[in-house]
Amino acid sequence: MNIGVDLDGVLFDTEDYFRVEALIFDTENGGKGEINREESFFQLRFDWTKEQENDFLRKIYEEVELNAPIMHGAKYVLSKLKEMGHKLYIITNRGSYYEKEIEITKKRFAEENLEFDGYYFCSSDKGKVCKEIGIDVMIDDLYENVEKVTNEGIKCLYYRDLVLKFFNHKLSHEVRNWADIYYEIVHFNDWK
Repeated sequence: MNIGVDLDGVLFDTEDYFRVEALIFDTENGGKGEINREESFFQLRFDWTKEQENDFLRKIYEEVELNAPIMHGAKYVLSKLKEMGHKLYIITNRGSYYEKEIEITKKRFAEENLEFDGYYFCSSDKGKVCKEIGIDVMIDDLYENVEKVTNEGIKCLYYRDLVLKFFNHKLSHEVRNWADIYYEIVHFNDWK
C-alpha cells in the first residue's frame, strides 16, 4: 500500500509548539487571545495584522521546524509499516513559505534516521498529488487537505487535534495518535 504522510501536526508536533508560541506572542503584544480556536492556521486564530503575523513568523518559524519533537510512537509505527512492505511518501506544503524549510526537514530526517520512498514538498493541493502518485491512504491534520484528498476518492486518516473542526466522510477516519494510525492501516480493507 502507498501511504502519504504529512509533516506538521502528524509526524512533527509543530502545531502544539506553534500554538504555545503564538499565544505567548499575542499576550506580549497586547493581543485579545484566540478569536477562533477551530482554525487550523494560527494566523487565523488571532486578530493580528499582516505585520504582526510576519513578525511572529520571522521570530519563530525556523525554531519550530528545527526543534518540534516527533509525535510519540511515529518512528516505531513507520518502521513497522515499512517492515510490512508499505511504501511511505512525505507529502507536505513545507517549502512553500521559504526554501530553507526543505533543507531543515532533510536535516531533521537524517538526525532522526527517517527514510521515505518519496518526498513531495510545496504540495498545496494534496488531493491532486495523492492521485498523481497513487496514494492509497493519506495521513493529514488539516481539514482542507482531508477534504481535498477524499474528494479525489482517496482514503484519508484525519489526525484531528481536539480543537479542530470535525470532518465526516465515508473515506475518512479520525485518528488521535500513531497507534490509531497503525490500527487503521492494518484494518484498511475493513473500512466501510
